[in-house]
Amino acid sequence: MLLDAGLKAQHEHRLAAADADYLAVLKLDRLNQAAWYDLGVVAQEQGYSINAEHNYRQAIAADPHYVPALYNLATVVAATSPSAAVGLYEEVITLAPRNAAAHFNLGLSEESLGNAVEGRAQIAEAVKLRPSLASQVPPVAGSEG
Repeated sequence: MLLDAGLKAQHEHRLAAADADYLAVLKLDRLNQAAWYDLGVVAQEQGYSINAEHNYRQAIAADPHYVPALYNLATVVAATSPSAAVGLYEEVITLAPRNAAAHFNLGLSEESLGNAVEGRAQIAEAVKLRPSLASQVPPVAGSEG
């Protein structure tokens, strides 16, 4: 019930109320991965990357196979640690091989690390899984636009 109330508040952009509801859930069940994850989403929406990362890590500690938290944690750490993001995206793909967004972001992270071949292969797989991503593919480095 509290988790549903938090989701409703979050959907209505009442983020303080959503936080309070998720924290109430965690008071009752410290290992509720959905509440930790949702706290992470709220923190990420507000630009609080450190809090989001902490909350996603708590969700993963509660359930190491919780794909939404693994994916969102990868998006949080990608800017500061692309190599960590690569590992997280690879884990997401192991658990959810048809996750086009994970393939796409893995490709971008690989490219940012200088692994162009691996990066382009992941981006191609993403586009194969979700053709609408083709419009978001960045040009190959060094190519003319």
